[in-house]
Amino acid sequence: MKRATRLVAVIAMLSLMAGVACSSKSNNATTKKTLKIAFLGALTGDNAQLEIHASQGAALAVEQANARGDLPVTLAYLPEDTQGSKDQATPIANQLKDDASLVAVVGPGFSGESFAVNPIFGQAGIPEVDHSATNPGLNAIAGVSGKTWFRSVGNDNAQGGPAPDIIFKYLKKTKVFIGHDKSAYGEGLATIVKNGVNAKYPGKVAGFEGVDPGKKDYSSLVSKIITSGADIFYWGGYSPESSLIMKQLREKGSKIQFMGADGSKDTT
Repeated sequence: MKRATRLVAVIAMLSLMAGVACSSKSNNATTKKTLKIAFLGALTGDNAQLEIHASQGAALAVEQANARGDLPVTLAYLPEDTQGSKDQATPIANQLKDDASLVAVVGPGFSGESFAVNPIFGQAGIPEVDHSATNPGLNAIAGVSGKTWFRSVGNDNAQGGPAPDIIFKYLKKTKVFIGHDKSAYGEGLATIVKNGVNAKYPGKVAGFEGVDPGKKDYSSLVSKIITSGADIFYWGGYSPESSLIMKQLREKGSKIQFMGADGSKDTT
């Protein structure tokens, strides 16, 4: 979901901005109007490591666009910290939609917050380029997807769809335990994997369990994974939880193999 596609999102947004800018004229050729590009994502909190680099990339792109001096407007970068939460993203979006100088949004970073705010920006006619949110259901928001909201990264069908064959055809595993963090991203991804396994390799799902994110003790889930007899653990969710779960599995002597997607691809 990350890294290379973030650059694509920023480039696409600045291309859009160039079109908007070229359509505006000023009576004073030496004065440039200032227009804003907002970034919505987790800039603090447990998941900040997934979004900070995207924010920095967007800020750099805006800085470089201004430095070239070939736009008839000045771009202002406006980072907004949602901590990946729809409860924090929604009031931010409601405030931003009334800002006449805001012409575009990069983000939000997570699927849950995207479900909450995409209709808000869509109704206001503010375009979004999303660098990260991967839930396939975001494509189905009426009047938004393909009109004001555009995703620069593959969705969870592209991530979770191949997982069953990788697990059983290539890794030669016997059973998989699938866990998730109950988020729109994590549970959605885990469900895609579960449904794929059930369809192609019936009887191979040893367990399917959701846990609350942000905890420090996942011993209950760890015990279920160990007793299930699974030889691979698939996680639908983010890295703070997956790292703790795997640490606690290793502390119990488990050698189970781990598999996840982009949300778990982190140094934690």
